[in-house]
Amino acid sequence: MSAPHAGPIPVREETYPRLLQAGFAALVVPDLLVRLLAGQGYAVQSWPALGLLLVALATVATAVASWVRRCAPWLLVVPLLDLAGLGLLRLDPDGSGLPALVVLPALWLGRRHGRGGAVTALVATAVLVSAPSLLVLGAERPADLSRALVLPVVAGLAAAAVALALEAVRARTAEAEERGLMLEAALGELRREARRSSTVLDAAVVGMVLLDADGTYRAVNRRHREFLALAYPEGHAGRAGQEGDVFGADRATRLRREELPSWRASHGEEFDDLLVWVGRDPARRRALSVTARAVRDAGGGLDGSVVSYLDVTDLVRALEVKDDFVATVSHELRTPLTSIIGYLDVVQDRPDLDDQVRSHLDVVGRNATRLLTLVTELLHPAAQGADGVVLRRLPEDVAALARDAVRAAGRAAREAGLHLEARCSEPVVALVDRERLLEVLGHLVGNAVRYNRQGGSVVVSVRAAEAGSDAPREAVVEVRDTGVGIPAAERDQVFEPFVRGEHAREQAVQGVGLGLTISRSVVAAHGGRITVHSVAGEGTTVRAHLPVPGLDRAPEVHPAAPVAG
Repeated sequence: MSAPHAGPIPVREETYPRLLQAGFAALVVPDLLVRLLAGQGYAVQSWPALGLLLVALATVATAVASWVRRCAPWLLVVPLLDLAGLGLLRLDPDGSGLPALVVLPALWLGRRHGRGGAVTALVATAVLVSAPSLLVLGAERPADLSRALVLPVVAGLAAAAVALALEAVRARTAEAEERGLMLEAALGELRREARRSSTVLDAAVVGMVLLDADGTYRAVNRRHREFLALAYPEGHAGRAGQEGDVFGADRATRLRREELPSWRASHGEEFDDLLVWVGRDPARRRALSVTARAVRDAGGGLDGSVVSYLDVTDLVRALEVKDDFVATVSHELRTPLTSIIGYLDVVQDRPDLDDQVRSHLDVVGRNATRLLTLVTELLHPAAQGADGVVLRRLPEDVAALARDAVRAAGRAAREAGLHLEARCSEPVVALVDRERLLEVLGHLVGNAVRYNRQGGSVVVSVRAAEAGSDAPREAVVEVRDTGVGIPAAERDQVFEPFVRGEHAREQAVQGVGLGLTISRSVVAAHGGRITVHSVAGEGTTVRAHLPVPGLDRAPEVHPAAPVAG
C-alpha cells in the first residue's frame, strides 16, 4: 500500500523548516564560540570553515525561500547543505559534537518527503557526513567506525519516524474529511427529508401533532394550527393539557385538563375517534375526531405521542339531518301503514264478508304488511344512530319467542308448499329485548322460507349450550332449511347491507338485502354472534348464539309441544 501523500507543503507552512534551520544554526554557533574562546578556532582555508559557510548559506536560503514564493523549491537542498556542512565540520582533527545534529536535517527531510525523505536522510548522512571522515581521518579506533555507521541509521530512523507519523496524521485527516463529507451529505439528506415531511404534513387535511415524552409540542402541521387558532384564540403555549375552548361530544361541556386528548396522549393513552368540539362561537364550532398513538423507545418506555385531528363537522351534521329524516319518515310512513293494517284486521273480522271480497282484502293486507316490513328494514340501519342498537332487556324464554316466529311464518310456509317446524320444547331463558329478538327470528325464518323450494322444509330449534370454560352458557337458535343454499362466491357477503344473491335477483325474491345485516347487529348488541353454514343446492343453517347470564329471578315458563307450520 502506498503511503498517503498530501502534496507539496504550501509556503505558508514553512515556519517549521525555518525553525528547524534556526535551531540548527543556533546549536552550531555556541560550538564555534567555545572554540574561539579556547583559542581553537577554525583556519579560514580549512574543511570546517567551509562547513560553517555551507551552514550559513543554508540558513540564509531558508530565510529567503520562506518569504519569496518562487524560491520555495530551493528548500529541497537546504537539509543537504546542512548535512554537507556537518560532514566538513566533522573533519576537524580535534573532533566535534556537532555531527549529532544530523537529526534536524533528517526531520526536515522526513516531514517534506515522507518515506523517500527517510531514505534520502540515511544515504545523505552516510555519504556527506560519515564517508568524508572515514576517507580523510580514517578509522583508527573502533569507536570512529561505530559512530560513522550509527549516524546514518539515527538520521534515517528520525526521518522515518516523522514520515510515518505524518502519514498516520494525514490518513486520519483524510478519513475525518471523508467522514465529514459523508456526514454533511447525510445531514443534507435529512434536511431534505425534513422539508419533504413538513410539506406533506402541511398538505394533509388532517391536523397532526408530534408530542415529546414531557408533552411538549415537537411538530404541528398547518391544519392543526388552524384548529389551535379556534380553540385558543389568545394563543397556545405549545404544551399538552392547556385548557381552552375545547368541548365534549355534547358541545356544551368544557373539557378539563385531564380530559383533553393532548393530555391523555402525553401520558401514553391510546384511543380512536374521540369526538371533541373546538371554538368559542357555537355557530363556528368544529367537530374533530381525535386518534392518538404512543411512541415507544427501544426499552418500551414512553418516548412521545402522535395525535391526529380529523374535521368531521360535515359528517356529524349530516348524521343529524339523517336522524331528523328518519324520525319524519318513521312517522309519515309507518303510522299510516300501521293504521291501514289495523283497519283491515277489523274489516276481515266481520262475518258477513263475501269470499271474493275477503280474498281481495287478504291481498291488500299482505301487501300492506310487506310494505311495512320493507320500510322497517330500510329505517333500521339509520335508526341505530351513533350508539348502535338500543336494547330493553328482560328475562324471556327464547324458545317461546321462536315458537311465536314459526306461527307468524306458518301461512307463508303453507303457501310455498313447505314444512315448517319448531323444535323448542324446553324453555331457555335469557336477558333479551323481546321485540328485537322477534325481529331477528322473523328475518331468519323468513329467509329460510323465501329461499326454499317446493316440498322443502324449515326446522327451528333452540337449545342451551356451554360456550366454553371462561364464557357463560348461551342460547343457540338454529334455523335449518333444505333450500337453494348460498354459492361459495357469495358467502362472504351475506352480512353486507343491500347485497342480494343471484338467485334472489333472478327469481325476484322479496326483500332489500338487510335481513341478515339487521340480525347480526341486534345479536351483536346482545353480546352474541351469528354463524352461517351453507352448501349450494342443499340448504343453509343459520345459528344465533346469545349469552345466558345468571338471573336473579327467571320467568315462570312451561314446556311446550313442537309447533308445526
